[in-house]
Amino acid sequence: MGGKSGLDTFLTVGCTTCHNGPLLGGNNYKKLGILNEYADKSDKGRIEVTKEDYDEFVFKVPSLRNIALTAPYFHNGSQKTLEETVKAMAWLQLGKELKPAEIADITAFLQALTDKPRAVAKK
Repeated sequence: MGGKSGLDTFLTVGCTTCHNGPLLGGNNYKKLGILNEYADKSDKGRIEVTKEDYDEFVFKVPSLRNIALTAPYFHNGSQKTLEETVKAMAWLQLGKELKPAEIADITAFLQALTDKPRAVAKK
């Protein structure tokens, strides 16, 4: 379990469908709940700004650089840990129920994306 096996799991599971590019995200918008419905309907996403029906429940895909330093997660802060966020995103976006080892591997990879000086400064 670690960064390299986590990268392999990240790629195999399909996370790069949304989290791609130099910053692993931050460059596009996607519907939250592509394959399984997202339960919280209180925030309608980009539709509030664009007024376009296709933007309902569409949110910016965050960059994964330094993601371990930015809890809580999701647009509304509803996910408290990186582990529960990885599990939820796999289900909502990819329709996959990850095993605990897969969640741990991906989480280890995401933690490896942390800028070390920022991690020290945050403590």
